[in-house]
Amino acid sequence: MNDEAQKLMEELGFSKEGCSIYFSLLEKPSGETIEQILAHSSISSREAEKAVKELVEKGIVMVSSNKLEASEPKQFVARIQDMKRTEMSRDLDNLNAKSTR
Repeated sequence: MNDEAQKLMEELGFSKEGCSIYFSLLEKPSGETIEQILAHSSISSREAEKAVKELVEKGIVMVSSNKLEASEPKQFVARIQDMKRTEMSRDLDNLNAKSTR
């Protein structure tokens, strides 16, 4: 796993475990089951479940036929940029609302 890529993902709010699972899935285009992921990682099943939930909620990992599949990095980056843009816009609106009171 590329340290710079992991650092970027962590800065975007992903856990270390989520990064590990995502990069592992990128190497398996046909996907893997959670059991397969756990078999070749040091992540506990509880941490893995939490990380997978995070990845699925953020839309960078999909569940298909009981397997987890990673989105392409370009799609993932675009999705995260949209999420951050929306979050920043909402924060700016809240700040503006407070300043007009």
